[in-house]
Amino acid sequence: MLSGSFDAGKLAEGIARARSQDPSSRVHVSLVPTQLVDALASPGCREALAGCASVLLGGAAADSALLARATAAGVPVRVTYGMSETCGGCVYDGVPLAGMQIGLDDRTGAIRLGGPMVMSGYLDGDLGVQTQDGVRWLTTSDLGHLDAGRLVIDGRADDVIISGGLKINASEVTEAIRATGMATRAAVLGLDDERWGQLVAAVVVPSPAWTSAPDLRDAVAARLPRTHAPRLVITVERLPMLASGKIDRVGLRELADRARSEGRAWCRD
Repeated sequence: MLSGSFDAGKLAEGIARARSQDPSSRVHVSLVPTQLVDALASPGCREALAGCASVLLGGAAADSALLARATAAGVPVRVTYGMSETCGGCVYDGVPLAGMQIGLDDRTGAIRLGGPMVMSGYLDGDLGVQTQDGVRWLTTSDLGHLDAGRLVIDGRADDVIISGGLKINASEVTEAIRATGMATRAAVLGLDDERWGQLVAAVVVPSPAWTSAPDLRDAVAARLPRTHAPRLVITVERLPMLASGKIDRVGLRELADRARSEGRAWCRD
């Protein structure tokens, strides 16, 4: 068990300790995508993860480029999906555990989970679930689709940005930014805007390949419709993070709003 902020060196040491206690044991590690990014950047941690029986990756949608890097490094990643309301992970590599069912809302694309792992309700009396034919169903706040029968997580419903009347998936834009190679970290959000309703804003940690915010916008527009490319770009040394390794969404919005109001953000009208 490791505590405190994530540190790739400490994780490698923890894996080594676990293996030394019982060399024949199968070591399993659970990470969120941002932690895996840091782990892969450390040769020692990368090697330690490659020796694990599995690296469970959850907590947020993982982009395809990150999964490809992990596979190339020999890290046995298994993408997990679940939440407290489902007693933790209930879908592994897109396949539900025995007894768990997956559904998608026809109108919104929201993921629905049904089965014995789903909670019976909340303590405040709000059930939060619907029972159909004896099966408890939970409609999540996540969006997804099926690919050859496997569940793919597209992101959270509240990550959808309504800009100029278009629905734009923030996770899709974030993945496109990472694919440009111009940023080591990126987060995308919608900022209130009088003209557009919401403005697609990107907060990025530049990589050595970084050139400029206009170039980043053009590079994203080469991968997605230009309407989806960020109109506001903020460069930072690090993204605000929670102790869990997830992005601090409140802190991120405060950072973006402040940079915009102080004129420290590049903006395309």
